[in-house]
Amino acid sequence: MRSPRQELSASSFDPGPLLSLAVIVMNRMAFGPGPDDLGRFESLGATDSERLEKYVEQQLHPETVDDSALERRLIAQGFTTLYKSRDQLWNEHARGPRSADGNVRYLPLYEVERATLARAIYSERQLLEVLTDFWHNHFNINAFDYWIAPLWAHQDREIIRANVFGNFRKMLEDVGTSFPMLVYLDKRQQHSFGA
Repeated sequence: MRSPRQELSASSFDPGPLLSLAVIVMNRMAFGPGPDDLGRFESLGATDSERLEKYVEQQLHPETVDDSALERRLIAQGFTTLYKSRDQLWNEHARGPRSADGNVRYLPLYEVERATLARAIYSERQLLEVLTDFWHNHFNINAFDYWIAPLWAHQDREIIRANVFGNFRKMLEDVGTSFPMLVYLDKRQQHSFGA
């Protein structure tokens, strides 16, 4: 009895059409191609090599990529914690008034979760979003922890996002000395933040 593999010969195997470079790039450096991404990629140059070089250069400098449509979406969602300072987050969400369901304390976490999804879908700065996701996973801590959740917007913005394209040593120091990481590592008493 022959196995299905033995019945396939090299001459009968059809791998189908090859993916375009644009699709491969969007699947590896982004969260997949959006409606206009493939056309924009193709407009970056005359050859695949030229288009890839220009796309990578754009993505490595997210501050030069217009993401105002995403910012308008985030504002329209009414997020209130994404840009609060660490002290504001602590005073208003960890020390502030309690709600019966804990929403005040966990609001920064919930808003970062929703903003992260919106950024993955709508941001033009896709490499930043992919790498932010990577570093959050690499430096994995429990964001749902009672002490960490109120500061999650700061952890996302000032610790991870701020260091994505920077110096790894600085990122490692910032992550390792951040209050959420110290709590996660159960070293609260070594941090001078004051709970």
